[in-house]
Amino acid sequence: MRPSPATIARGLARTVTLAAVAWLVFLAAWGWHYQVPTLETRLAIQPDELSAARGEEFARAVVSTLNDTYADAHARAWPSRREMPSVVGPRVAGVLPEVGESWRPAWPQPRRSLVDLYFRTAGIDGMTNPFGLEVVLNSRVLPMELPALAAHEYAHLAGFAD
Repeated sequence: MRPSPATIARGLARTVTLAAVAWLVFLAAWGWHYQVPTLETRLAIQPDELSAARGEEFARAVVSTLNDTYADAHARAWPSRREMPSVVGPRVAGVLPEVGESWRPAWPQPRRSLVDLYFRTAGIDGMTNPFGLEVVLNSRVLPMELPALAAHEYAHLAGFAD
């Protein structure tokens, strides 16, 4: 027996209503997060303040710091996923006041994904689960990539969308 046009219309209306409710739940839970001010806005950086000279100055400072900390960095092994909350979390927390953020989220241990094969195939290194507030990283991430990726995802947890 074929459904009547009224039954099809009711089913379609329910589907559209369910999709709209799901969208509103997503917005309330995570989507409005993308409406937060950008880092440039938070730091009050003006476009005319950005120049090649400032970029070069920043790059030289980074290289100098890396050179100064070379021996210490190579004196021990790369931190594991399990160590990310205690190694990377405090460093991210230390930067937050400088960018106008006063609260500290919990720093979860990065997990592997159930869809890890998809992550590897699509070239996705990591993501933040907006519903469980978990950090999910590709299982094939190299040890030297792990701290930077964890810091990136922790920044999302701290309220930085971009």
